[in-house]
Amino acid sequence: MLSSSNGLNLTTMPYGGVGYEPKVLVAVFLYAARLGVHTLREIEKLCKYDLRFWFLTDGQVPDFTTLSRFRIRLMQ
Repeated sequence: MLSSSNGLNLTTMPYGGVGYEPKVLVAVFLYAARLGVHTLREIEKLCKYDLRFWFLTDGQVPDFTTLSRFRIRLMQ
């Protein structure tokens, strides 16, 4: 189990890719909220097609389930 600087634990799985840095996902949520976008599927689209989000995520595109899991864990 990895620990990030903000106290969230990042688990490594035997499958899948490298996890997303929590501060990147927080930045995505904050910028999406600033733009008035709150649905996870819309945020996922922005990460795919909007250059500003692409820059924030360094070209990685988190899917809506990843965003959902992160938001749930962040609120706990």
